[in-house]
Amino acid sequence: MQSKPGGSFKLVNQQTGQCLYCNGLGQAVFVGDCAQDIGRLWHAGSGGSLVSDYYGGGCLDLGMSSGLITTGCGGEASQRWSRA
Repeated sequence: MQSKPGGSFKLVNQQTGQCLYCNGLGQAVFVGDCAQDIGRLWHAGSGGSLVSDYYGGGCLDLGMSSGLITTGCGGEASQRWSRA
């Protein structure tokens, strides 16, 4: 995790050095380079959620069959994350 001003952070894979990023609400979440901030900044939301700072937010959601996506923050179990 790389912290940024204002409490935002980048989620960085320790092995590859790549960042988790989104393309907007309702879209798939990907792993890619960390060179930009666009789509790669997140902040902690309520109930253990991770909220994207990109295009109005959206919570990181384990979309079951479709993989990681950003969806409206509703507090579902699939939107609760913790540090390991």
